[in-house]
This record gives sequence, structure tokens and C-alpha cells, in this order.
Amino acid sequence: MDEKYLIINNIIEPLILFSIIRTYDSKNTDSDHVYECTRKFWIIAADRRQTDRNGNFVYPIALGIYNGEVKGVFKIESWELARNINTTNPDYIKFANRFLFEGKPINDSQYLGKILVDSNNVVLRNSQNPVRFIN
Repeated sequence: MDEKYLIINNIIEPLILFSIIRTYDSKNTDSDHVYECTRKFWIIAADRRQTDRNGNFVYPIALGIYNGEVKGVFKIESWELARNINTTNPDYIKFANRFLFEGKPINDSQYLGKILVDSNNVVLRNSQNPVRFIN
């Protein structure tokens, strides 16, 4: 298989995959665009946002996925409920019960630019649930 493809069953570290199909604009060249699309607003259960006894997140890495391609990779540093953010931005009010993360880009990630495929070499498609957990 071509090196640009990555079989998700071969990934051994825990990752959160966020489908950014609804918010990502391929014409937007702003460096923060992929980050903003990836980090908010998600329904994430507490056990997926928790840390281990060393203070590390159980799922420490977030991938922004657009049509199967990894557009951004971020190290999650914290999670916050949207309603707790002090802002008048209407999106934060609309999605008050959803979560967002703060994080840092991992620009040298092995996942960046890869196209994720399943064990049958089929590109991951957007599902009804835009959040997927690996490992």
C-alpha cells in the first residue's frame, strides 16, 4: 500500500479522531483554522477526557480528519466545557453543553497528511458520530 495511507488497525497509541467535514474550509489558509475546527465543540464522555494517575490524558492526541485525510494533529493539554468560557461568541452559547480542548500542534507527527483506511483499505468515511476513539 502507498505510504500516504495508514491502516487504523496498525495504530498502537490512543487517539481521538474528529471529523471536521462540517467546519473545515480547504480554501482557508489561516494557520489556526484546522486547530479551531478540530478543538471544538464535541460531546465527549468524562472517561474519554480523564487523566491517568500521572496526570496524562487517556487520549492525549487529537486528529482533525477531513475526508479521511489527517489535516491536523494536536497534543491535548486541557478540556473545558463551552459554557465555562468567558465570551459572548454565539457558538459558545449555542454549544454550551459541549466540550473543547486546548492543545498544541504536533507539526512533525507521523499522522499528518496521511489518509486513514480500515483493514479493507477503504478510506474512513464520515459517520453519524463525528468523534472516533482508537485504542
